[in-house]
Amino acid sequence: MNLTVQIHNDEDGGFWAQVEDIPGCLTQGDTFEELEANLQEVIEMSLEGLIQDYVDSIKQRPEVEPGEITWTMAVTPQRVKSKTKA
Repeated sequence: MNLTVQIHNDEDGGFWAQVEDIPGCLTQGDTFEELEANLQEVIEMSLEGLIQDYVDSIKQRPEVEPGEITWTMAVTPQRVKSKTKA
């Protein structure tokens, strides 16, 4: 899964980032390394929440009996070159 993340310098120092593909998925860090770790955590938590919301919506349908649903996910950060505007 590829996600688009916008990383910004914070006015007070450090960085903040927004995951464009996941509404409300924001985090910050005093260093770039801290930001990367926080991004991984917030992305995992956001995706787990979205999956749980989906599972809950299925359970609310009386005609569907999903049984036990198990999800496993891993988020691997990858650095990519930023797109520069010409």
